[in-house]
Amino acid sequence: MLATVPVALSVRPPPAVTATDGPARQALLFTWAAVLAALLAVGVPLRASIAYGERRSRFASSVTHELRTPLTTFRMYAEMLAGGMVTDPAQQREYLRTLHAESERLTSVVENVLAYSRLEQGRATMRAQRLPLAALVERLAPRLERRASDAGAELRSDVRGPHGDALTVDVETVGQILLNLVDNACKYGTSSGAPVIDATWEAPPGRLRVAIRDSGPGIEPHRRRAVFAAFDRAGRSDGSIPGIGLGLALSRGLARELGGDVTLSPTSASGGASFVLDVPA
Repeated sequence: MLATVPVALSVRPPPAVTATDGPARQALLFTWAAVLAALLAVGVPLRASIAYGERRSRFASSVTHELRTPLTTFRMYAEMLAGGMVTDPAQQREYLRTLHAESERLTSVVENVLAYSRLEQGRATMRAQRLPLAALVERLAPRLERRASDAGAELRSDVRGPHGDALTVDVETVGQILLNLVDNACKYGTSSGAPVIDATWEAPPGRLRVAIRDSGPGIEPHRRRAVFAAFDRAGRSDGSIPGIGLGLALSRGLARELGGDVTLSPTSASGGASFVLDVPA
């Protein structure tokens, strides 16, 4: 009987959402903007943290390798000398020279790691001394020349006046910065047949400026921004050249602690890379 009742159910459709619904549309846009901002706030630091962690991992691997190599040489040569296996005096002197060179290499690695750690923690200590430019060059140049000689290169120093004006600088810190710059030039800038590293010493009023220029291929434009990044080695992480990726980052950090900076000069027509230390004196 109900099926024959002449009744129909009529349902009014809901109102459609149109562009005229201003508050709802604005709330939706604001919500999406907040979600995107949250994703960026989380994603950018996370990506930077992952990249930094990867560089730290490469750094740990490099340090392990850099320490293992000289320690292995120390153990092997010491055992041979102590056991009387090397009787020729000339060969003994050669072994002792090798041990001395490896000890300097080991000392340099440890000093750089400790100095960078102090720099990151804000515990770097500076001790200024007062001396003429000529005396500063006399104290620092021999160590730089030895490092270049160990790499088969020649370091040429050009001291420009005035020589007699006294400078007030932290000699040890300046020496560590320049040693790292020369070490970098020895590793990456001595690929030519007769490698030469030029050190230009200048003392303009109230400043000390030292430029270290190598004779290598220079630094490619896309690597120039990363060259001072810690643990990065400007993309040169193939393991073919020893290093821990701290030298240039440490040099710039120490220079800025002294109130100056280390910069990379534009590549000249003759090629090579030129790093300039400029600090108040």
